[in-house]
Amino acid sequence: MASNFFLEGLYTMATADMSTSAADLAFEVLTRSGHRSWLEMLQHNATMTTEHWFGTFTGENQGHTWSHPWSAAPARIIPQFLMGVRPLERGWRRIAVHPQPGSTLTHATLSVPTLRGEVKLAFSTSSSMTLQLTVPGNTYANVCLPVGLLAENPQVMLNGKLATTTTPVGRAGQLCLASDLVGGVHTIVAQ
Repeated sequence: MASNFFLEGLYTMATADMSTSAADLAFEVLTRSGHRSWLEMLQHNATMTTEHWFGTFTGENQGHTWSHPWSAAPARIIPQFLMGVRPLERGWRRIAVHPQPGSTLTHATLSVPTLRGEVKLAFSTSSSMTLQLTVPGNTYANVCLPVGLLAENPQVMLNGKLATTTTPVGRAGQLCLASDLVGGVHTIVAQ
């Protein structure tokens, strides 16, 4: 259960960190294999997260069960913090799109169903940070990019035009579009 708060804390730290170290550690914890990991659960054919990280022992009298949602931190952490898609206002009227992939995850795609429609996000960090974002109608998106993955003094292009950006107070690790995006399909490129 504590892993949920640990990972959320790392991704929150990443927003204030001008490097990728906190996001890199969070991603390493999410994807590590071996003993005491989510991948160990999968390797033992678990169809639900197990009770704890003490291993997936087999046999009798091992003292744990195989159905515990409190061990399912990745189900919340990946969409809300690694990919950064989460509500900022009730009913998803205003959303955050603040991906924190770290330096090892080079591309990903996510689709989040909301009351207002589907939020779709795809990003790539191969040569520049590129986001393809679909914002549902009647929704506003606050978009921020991780500074640790951007060039020094980057130019951010929004739908082919130079965008105005800002760095929020207390979040030096993020470079945000100065204005929220409205519903539609958007391409954001930081060069």
